[in-house]
Amino acid sequence: MLLIAFTTLRHRRISFAAAFVALLAGASIVMACGGMLESGLRATGGDAQRLRILAAVFGGWTTLIVVSGVSSMIALTVQQRHREIALLRAIGTTQRQARRMILLETLVLAVPATALAVVPGHFLGRALVTRLGSAEFRQGWLPMVAGALVALLAAVGAGYMAGRRAGKTPGSEQLGRARIAVAVGLIGVGISLGVVTVVAMRGPYTASTAGPASIWVALGLALLAPGIVRRIAVLLPADGLVAQQARTQFRQLASVVAPVVLATGIGLATLYMQATEDSVGRAADMGQTLAVANYAVVSMILGFAALTVVNTLVAATSRRRGEFGLLRLAGSTRSQVLRTLATEGVLVAVVGVALGGVASLATVLPFSLARVQSVVPAGSPWILVAVIGAAGAVTLGATLWSTWLATRTRPITAVARVI
Repeated sequence: MLLIAFTTLRHRRISFAAAFVALLAGASIVMACGGMLESGLRATGGDAQRLRILAAVFGGWTTLIVVSGVSSMIALTVQQRHREIALLRAIGTTQRQARRMILLETLVLAVPATALAVVPGHFLGRALVTRLGSAEFRQGWLPMVAGALVALLAAVGAGYMAGRRAGKTPGSEQLGRARIAVAVGLIGVGISLGVVTVVAMRGPYTASTAGPASIWVALGLALLAPGIVRRIAVLLPADGLVAQQARTQFRQLASVVAPVVLATGIGLATLYMQATEDSVGRAADMGQTLAVANYAVVSMILGFAALTVVNTLVAATSRRRGEFGLLRLAGSTRSQVLRTLATEGVLVAVVGVALGGVASLATVLPFSLARVQSVVPAGSPWILVAVIGAAGAVTLGATLWSTWLATRTRPITAVARVI
């Protein structure tokens, strides 16, 4: 079984490399936040309070983002292997053996990634604490273990659930109902956090409930993405290749929509939330120092979200080499394939940005009501333009770059590798 796991990792290098990077980055971020919390607990004076506020505001939020990003990457790598797993089942592999193989592959990938995360996690945490002033950075073994466990449990949990689905063939109607039920539950959690923010939260800790609200709603909307993509496909020209792709492989397109939804929602929510917090005009020393640190943490979170988008798109596109080869053997040129994927990228970006914008309202509106007693947040409209433009550019750029790499192979060679 271990030999099969290593063989699979070598055969699907790009997909598993993307998952490895997500695990490494996610564990590093959680370790950095853990180090910031430990430094705050051991420090004294004003620096201690600032560190504790930041840890309280961003700790759970960051962990949730990392768990969702890592889980989506691991689930995507398993989802791409449904044909391979079906063949293994056909030659006598049991469901338990298939699930054990997937878990073993996940551990082979996750253990070295989380171990390597210790070094960047330490330096990232030190940089964050240094930005806050004179507090000494102190990071024991507990934040390191916590960061590694978060990434490991997210990866193993996603691998286990994906392995269970890989060994079964549930009815599409049942699967659709379960997805909708979970999505409604996640959106409900986000709305509840928004209500708590308005009713009970005041002061700098307001973001501790307002921030995660948009993430829960974004996760719920991402689960609804397959149905949304399928309905949008109905509106596209019936004879278009993109429309046919969206109708027949809407789940595949939805899997790359999800990280765009999350990244857009996080971007709009965090930037408008920080702009609103800046407008409150707190004491100069505390407010200015926290603002600098907040933007540093926000940049770290947005960087991880953008990395998840790129990794997902690269992994999803790389597995379509055979499809691109067939299109070129049927008469399509390389530029036509690139244009087709560019159109797909635009579709993914539009759906992802729209859903992410809706998700961000779960944070922006309650936070604005709690801090400035207005539903209109502080901050320039250019924040909206910048986030939408960045999300679209990252999505389209990653799609075209990965497609260009995937189409460098000769068509007949690409098809032969799939067969």
